Amino acid sequence: MTVDDHLTTAVEALSAACADHAQWSQRTDRNGRTYVGAGRDTVKDIDDAIAALHGAREVLIGELRADDDERAARVDALAPEDRGTTGEAPHPMEDCPTCFCCTVVQCQPGTSRPCTATLGQACPCVADRSAR
Repeated sequence: MTVDDHLTTAVEALSAACADHAQWSQRTDRNGRTYVGAGRDTVKDIDDAIAALHGAREVLIGELRADDDERAARVDALAPEDRGTTGEAPHPMEDCPTCFCCTVVQCQPGTSRPCTATLGQACPCVADRSAR
């Protein structure tokens, strides 16, 4: 059964429980059924709803775990050249500092994750200062 099937079954059981409970709470006998029987049926209907909800939960947890496994396999299948030296994905350019003089984005030297933009390109201002 699917999650939707289990949830539909739970809703139907709760609907029956509501009807049975109405007869119980009014203490009336209807259609050849005593109100005590309706009270017992209410408990049975609630138990059926709980069982259906447990079934929905079990199926959904299985679906979530399968999705986690599929996503992990896709991540593991990424090409090695798309990863830095530590196996991490490259960091976005926004994480790199920018030179105040010339606004060149600089990837920090020695970082384990290469920048997606300039991959360690030296800023001309830094080169000018070090030449002095």
